[in-house]
Amino acid sequence: MHKFLAFFSQFHRVAFLISAILIVFAAGSAYQAYNEGNSAGKNAEETLDLFEQLVLKTEETEPRSISEPLITIEKIDDEDEEVEPVTEVKQTTYNPVAKVQIDKIGLNVSVLSEWSYELLDISVNKFSGPEPNEPGNFIVIGHNYINKAHFGSLKKVEIGDLIKLTDLSGRTLTYEVFEVLIIKPDEVEKLQSDNPIALTLVTCDTNNEYRLVVKSKALDPQ
Repeated sequence: MHKFLAFFSQFHRVAFLISAILIVFAAGSAYQAYNEGNSAGKNAEETLDLFEQLVLKTEETEPRSISEPLITIEKIDDEDEEVEPVTEVKQTTYNPVAKVQIDKIGLNVSVLSEWSYELLDISVNKFSGPEPNEPGNFIVIGHNYINKAHFGSLKKVEIGDLIKLTDLSGRTLTYEVFEVLIIKPDEVEKLQSDNPIALTLVTCDTNNEYRLVVKSKALDPQ
């Protein structure tokens, strides 16, 4: 009986130690997840803060072809006047991460993985949000070209219209437009969406003073 009680007591000590280790591990994991969530939220907030300064064009200029390499030329002048300036040619790489298709307006355009004014001349860009077709609000921005390129025909989209988004894995989700807005550049909060998987398309309104926002939600994301 004495041996049994000793064994039982030892078992309790081991069980207590294991429980303590698991609690510490769980607390550490929760703290890490909390920090990562805060960091992601902060980054998303900082990105959206740029929305007010964002310049989206309405013009007749032909956009660049997405098949063309983005090349910039820089001249570096040497202080020695006898030496000819050095010219450097740099090629910027860019990666499409998805394709947006709206049959109603004949739109079928690639979404580049990040945004910059150079890349906006090539195609529409991811502005913020998760990976395509993942939980969250995937926000895509693009110029409003008068020749209908990029988001030039987005103004024809109405509530109830369908949008298809294909990601790099080849998975295509269908989204239904539930809201179309004309907003001021500082009305960033109107980009938000409470839907589990959302797609928001943004371009410049005709007079360049406002933004056209098309908000949609995924249908049967599973």
